[in-house]
Amino acid sequence: MSLFKTRDWWSVKAGEGDEEFGFGRVMCVCNVDNSASNEDKVVLGSLNGVLRVYQPHGPEFNPEDLLLEEDLEQPILQLCTGAFVPSQPNTRALAVLHPRLLAVYAFHASSANASSTDKFLRVERVYAHRLERTACNMVAGAFGGVSGKDFLCVQSMDGMLSFFEQDSFTFGRFLPNFLLPGPLCYVEETDVFVTSSSDRLLQAYRYQNLATGSHDHPSESRASMEELSSMQTGKHVTGDNKLQPAWTLNIGEFCLDLFVPPHPLSEDSEDLGIVALGEQSMYCVSEAGTLLSSLRLGYYPSCVHAFPVVTKDRYGDAVTLSSLLVGNHSKSVCIYRDGTKIWDAAVASAPVTLQVGTFGGLRGLIVVLDDAR
Repeated sequence: MSLFKTRDWWSVKAGEGDEEFGFGRVMCVCNVDNSASNEDKVVLGSLNGVLRVYQPHGPEFNPEDLLLEEDLEQPILQLCTGAFVPSQPNTRALAVLHPRLLAVYAFHASSANASSTDKFLRVERVYAHRLERTACNMVAGAFGGVSGKDFLCVQSMDGMLSFFEQDSFTFGRFLPNFLLPGPLCYVEETDVFVTSSSDRLLQAYRYQNLATGSHDHPSESRASMEELSSMQTGKHVTGDNKLQPAWTLNIGEFCLDLFVPPHPLSEDSEDLGIVALGEQSMYCVSEAGTLLSSLRLGYYPSCVHAFPVVTKDRYGDAVTLSSLLVGNHSKSVCIYRDGTKIWDAAVASAPVTLQVGTFGGLRGLIVVLDDAR
């Protein structure tokens, strides 16, 4: 048990009654409305289909802190921000994943009335893709080395990766030897998708190999394939048992989360690396699939988040590295830097997801969605 305890700077009861929130990336902290002041907002989606945007001003919740509350009428599985709008390159939009729908939204500022100084947001659906298969998770990135825009990849519960180049469906591909879906991340440096399989392996697949597949999955009937191909604007949905991963790594436990940190974890690292959060351990893997480090946590983690820290290297020069924020079921939050735990503190409830943002002029505030909110 930690000797330290976090102090609430701002808090709100998210949701009403029996409203529930999923585990994973159901919360974003960013300038989602592209405001000129570049102020962070907290975007939150629930399984009841309610999308909320908060802008904390502290130290207590005020009704003006809630900028948007919109019922999307479908469970929200995941949120993701990126340059998803074709006509607006490098402009942030929000992708919302529902069980059978992928929708992209843009946010615009508005006032309560002509004489009011209180600002609120209105949301606009830019486009949406209807999904033939039940979705599990998604990932965004500059697939294939594009610039100025981001594409989306959705993983279904039965192992199909569907690729969307903004408002157009491109292709779908079945993963070989698939049983259950796992975490999914995209490595831009090597243009690969990394996922965790049911046999406790990390597997990487090159985007080029996924895009050039040409054989139908043996478990799919010709009728269902034709129906899906017709629905998705005539593009191909393919699967190929000969698809081979670019690399495979056995971590020996189930993976809870996978992501690429925004900056290197160590000043000695040559690449950003891939962070894999296991049931009792945390791993750092190179972009080529080599295990760089592993850390036994000594507790059961619930979530992880990487945030940038400016420090000095051995030569005294300023360098930006990523530190890791890990929440656990023992109701505490730990911070790791360069593989070493440097701080931990108790929280009121077990964190479901973690982010770091700037609010009220205070940098480095930890935003926690816990299992009691």
